[in-house]
Amino acid sequence: MADSWRSAWHKLSFSDLQKIEGNALLIVGGGGSVSSASLRILEALKGNKTEVIYVRPDTSFMNEAGVMLDRAAFNILQEYARSGILEKLYIVSNSEIERVVGDLPVSKYHDKINEIIASTIHMVNVYRNSETPLSNIAEGTGVSRISTIGVGTMEKVIDQMFFSLDHTSEKVYYFAINKKQMEEDNQLLFSIKNRIRQDDSTTKTSFGVFPSLYEENYIYIVASTKIIQGVEYE
Repeated sequence: MADSWRSAWHKLSFSDLQKIEGNALLIVGGGGSVSSASLRILEALKGNKTEVIYVRPDTSFMNEAGVMLDRAAFNILQEYARSGILEKLYIVSNSEIERVVGDLPVSKYHDKINEIIASTIHMVNVYRNSETPLSNIAEGTGVSRISTIGVGTMEKVIDQMFFSLDHTSEKVYYFAINKKQMEEDNQLLFSIKNRIRQDDSTTKTSFGVFPSLYEENYIYIVASTKIIQGVEYE
């Protein structure tokens, strides 16, 4: 009876997914048995413009089966992104996020990491769909679909990315600047241009500046590439 109930529940769930209209965002936690169902979910969403956030686990705490599940999903989703099945694949790493935010309590480890991922991607989407007169962000070419997100500050020229992306070809900076500073700081544009300057000249950068009611300024970053990650290239 239990197996029959589970089967009916899964059929209902995937049937409901096929009714979704518009854009879709799927969040996949790597290494778990549920992650293998993500491919079936994407099949149900094939009529939608779908973005995926893939959360890479810390494999040092996983058994061999979990490591294999993570590797399989990680590779397949990247191929989906490169082939255009996905609009975009955002890769984030628990280990990298932990390095960005510092010490995390064991009892709230995953909750805090999930909160950081959710708030960052939310702000990226807010600004991506907002208009501002101070922006040189152009429509993407659709080639670099493998991405990660990150944060930064105006004070330090350090991009704290949530995954170490190899062969980054594009970076978009969303500056959330105190509204009063935007109105009064004559050096703001100079500071922004200096902040986004890259050591690697092959990385194309763009930015948008948005007014914020917060006292502190924040930077949300999206880095992208067309190159499959986790593969050694000669």
